Amino acid sequence: MSKDGEQSTIRSAMIFLRIGEIHRLQDKHEEATKMYKQGLAVAQSTGDQAVIARLFLQLAETHRIQCNFIEAEASYTKAMAICGSIGDHLRRASALHGLGEIQRALSKYVDAEASYTQAMTIYASIGNDQGRAHAPRGLGEIQRAGAKYVDAEASSTQAMTICSGSGGDLGRTNAIRGLGSIRQVSRNSVNAASSSSSQAMTIYSSNGRELGRANALLGLGNIRRERSNYVDAEASYAQAMAIHASIGNEHGRADALVGLGLVQRAQSNYVDAEVSFTQAIAIHASTANGHGRANALLALGDVQRARSNYVDAEASFTQAMAIYVSTGNTRGQANASVGLGDVQQARSNYVDAQVSYTQAMAIYATFGVDHSRADALLGLGDVQLAQSNYVDAQASYTQAMAIYASTRNEHGRADALVGLGLVQRARSKYADAEASYTQAMAIYARIGNEHGRADSLVALGDVQRARSNYVDAEASYTQGMAIYASIGNEHGRADALVGLGLVQRARSNYVDAEVSFTQATAIYVSTGNEHGRANALLALGDVQRARSNYVDAEASYRRAMAICTSIGNRHGRASAFLGLGDVQRTRSNCVDAEASYRRAMAIYASIRNEHGRADALLKLGNVQRARSNYVDAEASFAKAMTICATIGDDAGWTNSSLALSRIHIRQARYPEAKALINDAARTSDRIHYVWGKRASSKLLKEVLKAETSATEPRPLPPALPHMTHAEDTAAVPLSAQATDANTSDSAALLL
Repeated sequence: MSKDGEQSTIRSAMIFLRIGEIHRLQDKHEEATKMYKQGLAVAQSTGDQAVIARLFLQLAETHRIQCNFIEAEASYTKAMAICGSIGDHLRRASALHGLGEIQRALSKYVDAEASYTQAMTIYASIGNDQGRAHAPRGLGEIQRAGAKYVDAEASSTQAMTICSGSGGDLGRTNAIRGLGSIRQVSRNSVNAASSSSSQAMTIYSSNGRELGRANALLGLGNIRRERSNYVDAEASYAQAMAIHASIGNEHGRADALVGLGLVQRAQSNYVDAEVSFTQAIAIHASTANGHGRANALLALGDVQRARSNYVDAEASFTQAMAIYVSTGNTRGQANASVGLGDVQQARSNYVDAQVSYTQAMAIYATFGVDHSRADALLGLGDVQLAQSNYVDAQASYTQAMAIYASTRNEHGRADALVGLGLVQRARSKYADAEASYTQAMAIYARIGNEHGRADSLVALGDVQRARSNYVDAEASYTQGMAIYASIGNEHGRADALVGLGLVQRARSNYVDAEVSFTQATAIYVSTGNEHGRANALLALGDVQRARSNYVDAEASYRRAMAICTSIGNRHGRASAFLGLGDVQRTRSNCVDAEASYRRAMAIYASIRNEHGRADALLKLGNVQRARSNYVDAEASFAKAMTICATIGDDAGWTNSSLALSRIHIRQARYPEAKALINDAARTSDRIHYVWGKRASSKLLKEVLKAETSATEPRPLPPALPHMTHAEDTAAVPLSAQATDANTSDSAALLL
């Protein structure tokens, strides 16, 4: 080939490179990939290693954006090798940095740290401050993922300092990174940006320092947000937003808005959070940034779900899914599947939720994205818990915990410990549950996550209340409430108030309990949390029923039922039927009570909630016994016992066993009654079930007396000791639907 012909071929390869860049700026990743591959074919025919390296770098970046991590890793590795052989240190460092990004996305934190460190060393040796600032940001993200927030904050601050103090023609010394930044800075002027690489480098040269500082502020905001330092996080996002606006970087401004929205959401400021996410979506739409728009839609869907606006939430997640599918972003599709699973779980559509989480896990597994797979496992565990499938739920939480531990994700490990505690509590393993919550609390405290610490305190309070340890429970709820107040989390504060109200109710302090539930209801109304509002109304109904205020109690249950019906929460609706049945039974309206319990039982069966079904059977049996329908009552109690034994609910089994023993005493079947009572007593001792101990002792005395003094069937023994609501629901786990905070197992049994 002549020299002129060779130069023409090289120019052709560069044309393919630049056309590919234009496509990439427009999110046309498949077209960009096609151009880069054609350019590679041309450049490889001439052996121009410099152009080949540039094409591999751009191809790798396109693969990374599409989450094609295997292909991206291969392209970065090839670019790195070529740049090393031709002495192109700048692009070799860029390839190392890109490789670190891939390794971080795959949770290969040790390898990622090595890649970032090598890149930083090269940037420092050639005096490239902009590149030197990129590596600490990547290191900061690794440290943040491992909950090393102090180190992460130091890395982000270092990056920001470098960006603030550096000068010179940074864009010209880092053309590859410059082009990547133009994708952010000039999305709203794609044609001008892509007209020539020299013009692109000029734009980067003038804006690179401020862009780097704004990006470092975003990273700092993320760290502060995860540490529940919402005031400083908001300040960081606001500064980043201002800088991005000043340099015309709409993409960066939208990212800062999303960060700001996440802070507002964490503070239960759902209205402002929706505004922030909606603004970000509009910006991404105007700049044709499909990836950014989809991510913002996911965040918006989470807020809508938190407000119990499930229809809109499902629409947001579905829109995001469509965008991810159209751009070939498989990992984004998995994220959208998790969001849809959360909505389905909240609406008690457990079968669909399980499918969504399982699909997401399968996708994450293909990419090797362990931390995201662990997140999906947590969601799956929540569904299994809600269905009383405690064995599988424990396996899911334990597996997630192992993954988080292997990837040094302390935050995730603590979340998994909380989930494990829920299972242990549901199975009446209170000591194990306390240990799990205490471990989680220690981790949250160590990594500076105040939100998580408050959540675990409320969960610990639930266990202490179930064990009738009311003094410690009240202290836990009060501490949790104080933390929520200090970080501005109104939703969490309301959850802690519900827990506190349940302690007050268990101690027959009905006036204070009613105040607590009323305050919680007001907070839920103000934050638009319909699920929480229904929960508090059901708890309020229990207090009103305990005070013999049956008219108001029935009204509270019916209001809660209406809310649950409107938001599609079948689980909550079943709980409302239980409460309504309790009022009707107390007022001797046995026919209506039986109908209410049967409706609750049917709903629990339809959503595969065995715990709820057993509870409804126990209540139904009590009504049948009150109507002297002993045969049916015996059948109901026996079924409840079988279910509780199957799912490992020791407290529920004890309640059903003692109820059945009363029937046996009535029928003069004393040996069978004694066997049940003795087993219940042993179980109560083992799980520290106070009511079970008292009831067993009273019934055992009664049956022994009956054996020695009667030859004919006796009337039913006197009523058992009054069961406080805390004792009645001792084995009920936290609501698996309440993914934003730990809600209490209110009288509603809202699971």
